Amino acid sequence: MTLTRSRSRSLSRTLGSALLALCAATAVTPVTTAPAAASPAAPDPAPALALIVDHASMVIPSRGGSGFQTPTPDTGIWLSNTGPWAGGKADATVTVDARALKSMADGVAVPCDPDGDLLGVCENVRGVVRGVPRRIGTLTLGTGRASAVGRSAKVRITAKDAEGHRAEHRVDVKFPEGQIRVDRAPRAVKGVEPGSTVETPAGFTNYSLKPVRTVRWTMTLSPGLAPASAPYRNCTSVEDAGGPGTTVTCYLKGPFAPLKSYDLDFGGLTVADSAVSETVEQDVTAFSGPPNDRAGDGPVLTATPRTRADAAVLKDLGRPGDRVGSTVATTNTTDFAVTGATLKGAVGDEVTATLSVRNNGPGSRAPTREEGTSDLAPVTLRVPDGLTVVKAPQPCYGRRTPHASHDTDDFLGLGKPGGRRYTCGGTGGSAMAKGATLSYTFTFRIDKASVDGTDAVTTVYGAADPRRADNTADLTVDAASAAGPGAWLTIGGAALVLAAIAAFLLVRRPWARDGGA
Repeated sequence: MTLTRSRSRSLSRTLGSALLALCAATAVTPVTTAPAAASPAAPDPAPALALIVDHASMVIPSRGGSGFQTPTPDTGIWLSNTGPWAGGKADATVTVDARALKSMADGVAVPCDPDGDLLGVCENVRGVVRGVPRRIGTLTLGTGRASAVGRSAKVRITAKDAEGHRAEHRVDVKFPEGQIRVDRAPRAVKGVEPGSTVETPAGFTNYSLKPVRTVRWTMTLSPGLAPASAPYRNCTSVEDAGGPGTTVTCYLKGPFAPLKSYDLDFGGLTVADSAVSETVEQDVTAFSGPPNDRAGDGPVLTATPRTRADAAVLKDLGRPGDRVGSTVATTNTTDFAVTGATLKGAVGDEVTATLSVRNNGPGSRAPTREEGTSDLAPVTLRVPDGLTVVKAPQPCYGRRTPHASHDTDDFLGLGKPGGRRYTCGGTGGSAMAKGATLSYTFTFRIDKASVDGTDAVTTVYGAADPRRADNTADLTVDAASAAGPGAWLTIGGAALVLAAIAAFLLVRRPWARDGGA
């Protein structure tokens, strides 16, 4: 297509006008960028507080708690700084609020509580470093009261710093249901005259939340005590002089209401002429079987509601499941005498000897608690150097070293030879009666003619012994008066030599005379 010059100019002017109009309509405004404002500096991160306790849930058995209820030990309280940076330190005040336990338990203690109101405020706990908890103190819960059985409470712990940051922790405290327990018993008495009578207060409380229809009440008496009255109709009395003594078992009919206390008047106990240090133990359990209420010929022993707490009501029942016990100490004494031995023989001989302990009276007694846990026995033998045990009696426990030791490697066993120390039993913890003797026969080999066996034989019975000197004895060797095989060989040899010399002289004398003729 061919355009004329005039038409070409006209098209150019039209395009130019359109372009100018477009530029005017879309005029661009220049953009300028201002410099960005500086961001404010981030504040240091605040320390994060955290509370830590050793036990978040705690159990306090009541006074009547069963042996299956294990009390929670005291729990420690700690403050921790869990802030985001390692250099941070926390300053705070820690509050421990255990006031909810005030009417539920005895012996509760919290840290930072000088007035004992169970609200402890530990101020100015400063400089708690991140990752290093600070111990605040100990929460002690004590013993639950009977009224708290079956209930629960909370101990509230709070930490707060100056900026208002907080941490909280709660400790749940439970008071589980208890059981029926003896809580009234005779106090320990001293200076009682043999042949007299002592009273035996008794009683119990139902620490459970259910009524109990029948209970079985048991009293165990050591051999020096016996019931002063005839057996009750609902009680049995079994005597075992070689064992714990006399056991009285009574079946008492209820019902016995929850959280209520009851007393019974059993009567007195007769103190034997040989009594020294005696014990009385009581126990009571709920009984579901048919009661033996036709055992004796006397009246029926009954339990009556307790109207007031007298001096015989116990404040401390001991650990859950423990029997309640008391002691009766008389004016009697016991003299235990030990017998040693002198071994007659020459070196190399085997000699048998009997070691013993005898109760010379006037009292009869079992080992005391301290004696029962000591390293001694009714007869204890320290084998002197120069002697070897080649045969030991079965009730004697041998050890490799002469001194008391609890190292299991030191034990040889019962009746084993070769020991350097022997502890010989035989009473099983029962009373050793006046005039009774325990004897133990050993066989020794004499390795040296002279030994130091001073006080080699001892006894555990020593408490209040009026003659302590005979609580030990010696084990010695008498080789001078012994005529062992070696001695007889020496004597026989000398006799043969003398006989030979005499015969030689008798033969020589005629020969000498003939030669000199």
